[in-house]
This record gives sequence, C-alpha cells and structure tokens, in this order.
Amino acid sequence: MESGDERAPLLLKKTILQPSTQHTLACAAVIAANLLERLAYYSIAGNLVFFLYGEPLCWAISLATVTILVLTAITYYLGLLSGWLSDSYFGRYWIIVTGYIIYIFGYIVFIYVSFYFEKFEIHDFQNVTYEGTSCNSTWQKDTRPPVCADGNSPNCLTALYVGVILVAIGAGTVRTNLASFGGDQARSGGIKSTHRFFTGYYWSLNLGAILALVAVAYIEDFNFFYGFIVAGSSLLLSFLLFLLGTKLYIRRPAGAINVFKIVYRVISNACYVKRNSNIQDDGTVHNFLDYANMEHEGGKFNVNQIEDVRRLWKLCKVFLLTIPYWMCYSQMVFNLFLLQGLHLHVRFDHFNECLSNNISDEIKSKGASANLCDHLPFIDYTDKKGTPPIPPASLAAFNAIFIVLFLSPDTKVLQVSL
Repeated sequence: MESGDERAPLLLKKTILQPSTQHTLACAAVIAANLLERLAYYSIAGNLVFFLYGEPLCWAISLATVTILVLTAITYYLGLLSGWLSDSYFGRYWIIVTGYIIYIFGYIVFIYVSFYFEKFEIHDFQNVTYEGTSCNSTWQKDTRPPVCADGNSPNCLTALYVGVILVAIGAGTVRTNLASFGGDQARSGGIKSTHRFFTGYYWSLNLGAILALVAVAYIEDFNFFYGFIVAGSSLLLSFLLFLLGTKLYIRRPAGAINVFKIVYRVISNACYVKRNSNIQDDGTVHNFLDYANMEHEGGKFNVNQIEDVRRLWKLCKVFLLTIPYWMCYSQMVFNLFLLQGLHLHVRFDHFNECLSNNISDEIKSKGASANLCDHLPFIDYTDKKGTPPIPPASLAAFNAIFIVLFLSPDTKVLQVSL
C-alpha cells in the first residue's frame, strides 16, 4: 500500500542503454578481445620453433619447422569449417565461446610442458633419463648446455602435438568468427560505424602481433614458462572480455544466410534453364547466371540474388590471386625469418677487440692508452651463452610494425559493406 509521503520507488529501475552506446560498447569489447587473442596466438606461433628446437626439448630443426606449418595450416582450415558451422547451424556467438575453451586447453598443455622442465636446473641434466606421464628426455653426459643423446625420439612429442592441434583449432575458430561477429555489431550503426570498427579491428590485430613478437618473445627468450603464463593470461582475459559483452551483442540466428546453398541453387537453376529451354537472344541474357532469372521460364531467382552470386564470383577471383602471395609470405615469416634468427649469433663484446686493433697512430702519439675501450663506458649485451638478448622472433614483427608506423590511425584499411 502506497504512503502519501513516499518519495523513492521501492524497486530500482533497470538501466537501459541507448542503441548507439550499446553497439559502441559491443564493438569495443570485440576489438579488445581480438587484440589480446592475437597476442596469445603470436606468442606461440612466433616462438614455437625456438621452444621446440632449443634445450631441453631438442627437437630436430626440420620437425620444429614442420610443426609451425601444421599449426598454421590447421588454423586456416578451421577458419573455413568453423565459419560454415556458425552460419549454418550453431551461430557465431556459441562457436566463438567453444573456440575459446578449446584454445585455453591448448595453452594449458604448453604451460604444463614448460613447467615440467622448469622444475630442474640446467646442471642437473647429466646422463639423466626422466620419465613422466607424457615426456621423456635423455641428455649426453658432461655437456654444457645439455645436448640430446643420439637416436632419441623428440621429447614430449605427443603432448605438444595435442597442444598444437588444440591451439590451432581454437585460434582458427575464434579469429574467423570474431571479425564477422563484430561486423554484426557495427552494422547497426551504419556504414561509417562499420568502417571505424574494421579499422580499429585491423589495428588491434597488428598491435597484438607486435606485443607478442617483441615483448612476450623477449620474456620467452629467457624463460618460456613465464612467457606462456603471460600469453595464457592474455587469452583468458580476452575470453572474459568477450563474455562481459554478452548482453550487449546482437546475435544473428544460424541459418539466416547460407552462402553455399544459395550459390549452388542459382548455378544449378541456370544450368537447368539453359539446357531445357529455348531462350532467344533478346538482350536479357548477358551472363550465364541470367538464365536463373525468374523472368525466364524455369528461372527461380530475382535480379538481386543473381547479382549477389556474380559479385561473390568476382571476390573469388581476388581470393585465388592471393593464394601465391600467402604461400610466399608464410614461408618467409614462419620459416625464413625464424630460421635466420635462430642462427643469428652477434657478439657485441668483439667491439673491444675491434677498437683496440684500429686505434690510429695519432691517438697513440698523444699518450692515449692502446686500448681505447679502457676509457669508454661499455656494456656487455650478451647473456651467459654469448648471444645478445634479442628474441629472434622479433624479426617476424617488422611487417606489423611497418603497417603501424606508416598508416595513420584513421586510415580506412578495409572498406567492408555488410
């Protein structure tokens, strides 16, 4: 029963966001999740060869290189499969959530394996065989650093390949669907909002790659366990950010558009009409697909549907032309840069010898020390192994750094019309 002097309502009203604010927050959540997810992916992809090839895993360089290619191949194949499943059956939101869960389990495998060897000091590995649930390792006696004994199978092969496959499935699923899912959110704000979203999305992708290949790779160069912890935490935070925006998202139901079915039906109908009818060349048939126009006897599709298929075919031509490019690019980034960086051995302490051997007679005549470096501040940038603490994986970050430096923040990188 209401009182005459009651000033405040008994039930608090639920806060309702304006549509513009809602779609802005939803797009921001997707962009932030993408940045952190890309950081997690490149933290593994950028340094996987060094993790497998170096001690204590001691994989053959050929097997380590094949493994990164397996990771990349499964990632791209799962992009096609997960995109089809999300559009046709399950919806993008639940496919992304499932991909994140698989992704996290894959990261747990890498963290476990790195922790497995982190428990022991390097000097403990002398003619030792340690057998566990998934890994076994044997090192030659009295070697510094440890060298794998001849004839040994790769350490932790089964466990690590399980981790590689899980990470590839998760990365391919999340990356493919996150972009289109974000496009669904931005589309409600119009074409300008869509352009802004994909510009921000593209920038977040490159910034995530730079942070992974420079900052996280630097940590992994000293300790893979801590590097994987940082990257795994980034992945978990990405998942949480995506979940926090659940109530803000616009979810398009699965099966709303099945591109493959539409293309198949239009082409099949055009073939049927062309084969079974005697259409005169009256100027209405400019293309093979025009036979499927409902203006002709047997045609079942309108002009807009036929034009959509025709535009898709033009896009497919562009996609086919990018295949040779990506073949070369993948070999360069994941093979050439990584392998060159792996064998890079620059010792800055040779600077002392270089200077002392090139001191001019004029300096000596003035009573200067024969070793000029005695009078110069010098920092030894090499670690205990004699190599500079510059992560070789950073070589693969130059392409992303170039884009960030030479493109302005408001550049319309992608002109996408959804």
